[in-house]
Amino acid sequence: MAEFAHRYLRERLLRGRIVLLLAVLVLAAGGRDPSPGAIFLLALLVVQFRMLDDFADRPHDAVAHPHRVTVTHPAAAALRPWALALVVPAGLLLAAGGGWPGTVGYGALLTGFVTFYAAAGGLPRLWRAQVVLLKYPAFVLLAAPAQRWPWAVLAWVLIALFEILTEPAWRDSPTGRVLIAVGLVVLTLATLAAWSA
Repeated sequence: MAEFAHRYLRERLLRGRIVLLLAVLVLAAGGRDPSPGAIFLLALLVVQFRMLDDFADRPHDAVAHPHRVTVTHPAAAALRPWALALVVPAGLLLAAGGGWPGTVGYGALLTGFVTFYAAAGGLPRLWRAQVVLLKYPAFVLLAAPAQRWPWAVLAWVLIALFEILTEPAWRDSPTGRVLIAVGLVVLTLATLAAWSA
C-alpha cells in the first residue's frame, strides 16, 4: 500500500499541472492574501476529487494510459474509499470556516460528482471533461466569500481552455473549436467582472 501511495503521489498529484491548477484556484479564492485555511481546503479538495476522477477513469485509462499506476497497481481499487475518507477533514474545515452552508454545499457537490462518475460512462470524453471541470469554481466558492464568484468563473474558463487547447483531438474537433470560441467570450466577460468586483 505504501508503494502505491508513493507512486500515486508522484505520478498523479506532484505534477506541474496540478501545482499550477492549485495556484490558479488559490489566486481565485484569495487574491494576493489567501488564508492558510483556504489554501489547505483547496489542496484537500483537489486531492480528493483527483482520486475520485482517477478511480472513475480506470476503465478508460486501461486502454488510453495502460502504464498509469491507477491501472497497473491492485491497490488502486482503494482510491475511492480513500477519497471518501477525506470527507471528514474537508467537512470539519468547512464547518469551522463558514458553518453549515459550506458544509451542505460541499456535500451536494460531492454527492453530485459521485453520482455523475457512476452514470457518465457513455458520455463523450470532451463533454465529460467539461462537466468534471465545473468542480473548480465550486471549490473556489467553498473556500472564499461569495463575492469572489467572478474569479471562480475566470478560473474555470482558464482551466477549461487549457484542457481543450492541450488535447489535440479536442482542440482540432468542430466541437472543440466552438468551445474555444465560447470560452474566449466568457473569459473576456469574466475578466471584466472580476476586475470590477
